Amino acid sequence: RNNLVTDCSFGILLSQVVGGVGGNRLLNNGVGLDIRRMGFLTDGNFLRVVNNDVMGGQVGMRFDSSSVLTFFRGFVVPNLGVHDNRLTGHSMPGLYGIEVVQPDPGFEIDARRNWWGSPAGPNPPGSEGADPAADNVSRGVNYAQPSPRP
Repeated sequence: RNNLVTDCSFGILLSQVVGGVGGNRLLNNGVGLDIRRMGFLTDGNFLRVVNNDVMGGQVGMRFDSSSVLTFFRGFVVPNLGVHDNRLTGHSMPGLYGIEVVQPDPGFEIDARRNWWGSPAGPNPPGSEGADPAADNVSRGVNYAQPSPRP
């Protein structure tokens, strides 16, 4: 919580994480937040990623769904909440506010209620850079109900 990380290859790299990631400022990193493997919370959720400022760099947040699905083989993938974050500066093609690596049809990140640089929300998969103010998202991200302001 409450870290400032700038100009690094990885702002925060997490593996085998349970709990929450919040209140961080991740500026101009190659990948702001990289989550490789997650665990269960007692309330049935994976992880909460809330109230972070992730600006610039190549990828704001990256989640590796293949490691999550391998780790929880045979289980229903629980909720992963990514809410109330401010993701900006990832609007060029090939850059992502949130990227899911190897998205599986059974895996979706709940990324509702985030600011994407535009009140209309992010550029959906396949239309990267359409709105130059908005961040891009990959497949495997539920970006409905964007925050109307930062």
